[in-house]
Amino acid sequence: MERILNRLLKQGFFYTKKDRLENYLNQLIILLLVFFMADESSIGVNETPKILVLGVGGAGCNSVNRMSQLGISGTWGLVAVNTDKQQLSAINDELIKVLIGKSVTQGVGTGGFVEKGARAAEASKTALGKVLEGTSLLFLTAGMGGGTGTGASPVIAEIAKQQGAIVCSIVTFPFDLERSRTLKAEDGIVALAEKSDAVIVINNNRLVELVPNLPVNDAFKVVDELIAKTVKGISETITQPSLINLDFSDVRAALSNKGVSLLAVGEARSVSDRIGEVVQDTLNNTLLDVEVNDATGVLIHITGGSDLTLGEAKSIGELLTQRVSPEANVVWGARVSQEFEGKIEVIAIFAGIPSPFRGGRVERETGRTSAGAGKYAVRGMDGKLKKGLIEI
Repeated sequence: MERILNRLLKQGFFYTKKDRLENYLNQLIILLLVFFMADESSIGVNETPKILVLGVGGAGCNSVNRMSQLGISGTWGLVAVNTDKQQLSAINDELIKVLIGKSVTQGVGTGGFVEKGARAAEASKTALGKVLEGTSLLFLTAGMGGGTGTGASPVIAEIAKQQGAIVCSIVTFPFDLERSRTLKAEDGIVALAEKSDAVIVINNNRLVELVPNLPVNDAFKVVDELIAKTVKGISETITQPSLINLDFSDVRAALSNKGVSLLAVGEARSVSDRIGEVVQDTLNNTLLDVEVNDATGVLIHITGGSDLTLGEAKSIGELLTQRVSPEANVVWGARVSQEFEGKIEVIAIFAGIPSPFRGGRVERETGRTSAGAGKYAVRGMDGKLKKGLIEI
């Protein structure tokens, strides 16, 4: 489009006339020429990637609800997907809310049965495809071990992948004391890893070690805030001017087809050695107890105040990836924000690590349903996704 307009400028289509009618005619000619001369290669070159954040099941919906309160710019929309109509009704009405598998669960949830969650998503596959249409990068968040999040997430991830999106799933792993849920969660992570580009696992057991004295509600808010920070950091660095921008192709290269991944978040406020402090804090605050040495891709996002220098950002990136293979694909971005005056925050994703989750210990029902193959009004007359509740 820019190329066409430059061509029109050179050809003298923009000039001033006293006659107002002639001016209007010139403008009309330009618009018509742009319309008819624009080919596929000239449209969408500078288009901002569409980034969608989608929560599945109770835990996933709580996460996106929390994100709506924190405010995340740079994303296309927040979507809450569940089989439980009552849980969805408690979610912010500004979100796109999708009730899936009504014919399977009658809108009352899955009762913890993973196969029901999968069938519910399969039953609503056509409508979910419409919700995901045009998405470039999907952040899918869910809690593993329950019915809807564990069962529906791989189906939704597969739909998004088939449409060409990068799928980065961020999921929580249950506490050890939850027994059967941990077995279902392991199988769920294995299934989701097959359908996602990257699956970031936040282990609730590590959360107990990092914030043992926080009240339960506050501890889970910490998880939601970590997910929100990760999504916010990556999205804004892609879509907004930054000290060092992450290009969309960089994210694809670092996360595409990488499997299980590790999230680490760190912060520093010291004046004397804030580089060393933030690196140490990040490596100590990994939310999955695995080594990063074998990571095949690393995505680093650094945020600081106006005093953050390019040299500091470079040093942080180098120190964080010291133990990583020299063949690993490392991409990094840095942003300056007034909110971070006097401190530095780092979000690091180490992708393609050896998975500690083997799965296979829980039998799955693989039956499919043909329900839900009809048309669904998930978009308004303007083509935009409808906010509020969509029952499918």
